[in-house]
Amino acid sequence: MINPAVAGLQGVTDFRLGYRSQWSGLEGAPSTINFSAHTPLGRNFRNRRRNYRNEAILTKYDPYNSSSGELVSHHGLGGSVFADRAGAFSLTQINLTYAYHLPLSRKLAVSAGALIGYSQTDVDFNQIEFEVIDPLMSSVSQRFGSMDLGFGLWLYGDRFYAGLSGYKLFGNNQGVPLNNYGELLIMLTAGYDFSFSDNFSLVPSILIRRAERAPISFDGTLFAEYRDRFGIGASYRRDEALVGFLRVAIAPFMRVGYGYEFALSDINNANNGSHEISLGFVF
Repeated sequence: MINPAVAGLQGVTDFRLGYRSQWSGLEGAPSTINFSAHTPLGRNFRNRRRNYRNEAILTKYDPYNSSSGELVSHHGLGGSVFADRAGAFSLTQINLTYAYHLPLSRKLAVSAGALIGYSQTDVDFNQIEFEVIDPLMSSVSQRFGSMDLGFGLWLYGDRFYAGLSGYKLFGNNQGVPLNNYGELLIMLTAGYDFSFSDNFSLVPSILIRRAERAPISFDGTLFAEYRDRFGIGASYRRDEALVGFLRVAIAPFMRVGYGYEFALSDINNANNGSHEISLGFVF
């Protein structure tokens, strides 16, 4: 999830499993495995909606409870496990998320979410060559732990969403000068669903990232989907990469996806691109 406020957005339980191989063919290139799940809480909301469009981020929102005739707020709960390996560095992170969804009208709602997590970084200094020996790097391997705190806001309706989120609010307290995982990260995203019929939708979206000691990153994405069964899209990350991806519903409750990323920097000459596969279930 790109925003903890998305937890429990729809009336289904959502499971995701993904694997990413970045800069394939380059020695020591990053590889990532991730798992996430989230679900709504509350009998009045759960299973009222089964629209899976746009990966449970953009939903045909309807907070109306036909049994009581009232607008219904609800809670969401989620979690994720993230494991990343890049050369001498490996990172494992576990997160728990909570969100509260408040309907503002029949067509508009807002949610607020929080994230708490723990990350563990292992560094194998045996794989790193130093010109000057630092006492901190004297052992063969070291392990560092860090708590994480994040927040999220999400405004959404029938055809649009907009969100703001922040991560690593505790800052970099791992004490590893070579580790940039602990830097504050702010993300802003928005998208709109141009549904031309019940069978076809076109969704442009943007994602803006701002991290400490790093330039602002901008992603623009265009995603087209036919009958909620087959989707194809493309994304541009400014000065960094072009991405193409597709997603197929092989069953009413299961989707698979594949993405290929072509780097725009000089590193593209030393690798075979980045590959990502995903598997999702909804119940």
